[in-house]
Amino acid sequence: MVTADSDVRETAKNIAYGKIMNSGQACIAPDYALVDEKVKDQFCGEFAVQCRKIAGDPLTNSKYPRIISRRHFERLLGLMDGVTILSGGRSDPSALKIEPTVLVDVGLAFGGVGQSGMGAYHGIH
Repeated sequence: MVTADSDVRETAKNIAYGKIMNSGQACIAPDYALVDEKVKDQFCGEFAVQCRKIAGDPLTNSKYPRIISRRHFERLLGLMDGVTILSGGRSDPSALKIEPTVLVDVGLAFGGVGQSGMGAYHGIH
């Protein structure tokens, strides 16, 4: 949760690191951030900056991990259909890489959570 009195830069840096680690394919990776409307634009911008600092250009960075399988790669791209992409969104199908992507105004029933069974808690059954 990012509140109006948060250190937005530090919070964005920490969330970006947690998400980018293993391309977000770790059970501890944050799937979303609840951000106070007062700092939403600042946070989203800073998150994109921090992702670039950490991963560079992930599509050409040989150390940036790929998505585990073609099926999961396609599933993740499908989650981006019809939603607002604020930053990121590029992908490389041959390398199974998707750059860190910020989606906004998706709601909790978005379904972006992993296959851990947590989806049911967010309205996905």
